[in-house]
Amino acid sequence: QGRIEKNMVVQTLEAMLPIDTENLREALEESVWAQWDTAHDDRISEREFFDRGGLLEWVRRHQHDLRQAQARGAAPSLAEEPERWFRHWDAAKRGRLRRGEVLRALCEAARVSSLEPKRVKRLKEGIDGIWARH
Repeated sequence: QGRIEKNMVVQTLEAMLPIDTENLREALEESVWAQWDTAHDDRISEREFFDRGGLLEWVRRHQHDLRQAQARGAAPSLAEEPERWFRHWDAAKRGRLRRGEVLRALCEAARVSSLEPKRVKRLKEGIDGIWARH
C-alpha cells in the first residue's frame, strides 16, 4: 500500500537500465538502499521515492548518464589512439580533463560500474594520487 519493497525495486531497475543485478544488490546492501529508505522499514514510501536523493532522482541520473554514454559512443583505445581518446572524453573542448571525466573514462575502460563503490573508490584514490603529484 503505497510502498515498494527491495525485490520490486531490483526487478524494476533491471528492466529499465542495463545494470548487473549482483552489483545492484551489493550496492543496495552497502549504501544505496539506506539513502532511499530513510524510515528504515525495508520499503520505499511515496515520499521517499520523490525525496531529494531518493529513488526517482537516482533513476533519472542513471538514465541521463546512460543517454550521455550512448551519444558519446565507444571510446577509442587509449593505448592505440591517445589523442582521439583524449578528445573523446574532453566533451567541453577545454583541452584538459577534469577528475570526474578521467574517473568516468577509467571506469568505462575497466568496465567498472557506479554500482561497485569499492572499485570506483580505488580508481578515484589512484586519480587523486596522480592529481596531487601534478
